[in-house]
Amino acid sequence: MNRPRTTQVAVKKKVISVQPKERVRDRIMRTARELFYCRGIHAVGVDTIASEAGTNKMSFYRNFTSKDELVAEYLREVEAEAWGWWDETVAAHAAIRGRRSRRFLACCSRSAIVKNRAAARLPTPP
Repeated sequence: MNRPRTTQVAVKKKVISVQPKERVRDRIMRTARELFYCRGIHAVGVDTIASEAGTNKMSFYRNFTSKDELVAEYLREVEAEAWGWWDETVAAHAAIRGRRSRRFLACCSRSAIVKNRAAARLPTPP
């Protein structure tokens, strides 16, 4: 019996860079962010978030105890981004020492304080 000869050839191994797989929690959070922004927090359910993220409800509840926890984390991220933007904006205009910029910042600060007091139902000082 004659078997065909096989020839072995040395081949250089190629290194293929692969992006690390996104964690399920991060994927759920990213998807929820997009859905909350487009449709609103109340209009989006856990089923929709899980299916759009390419996972299931079991994985969702492994990472978040409830939709409320997910919403709270989402709001914390949005708040942190907003304060980051504010800090950058103020820093960019810090060199301006004019009366107008100080008055603008004071007005914004007062407005924020009044809104926060109204939200917390605190009495306005005299």
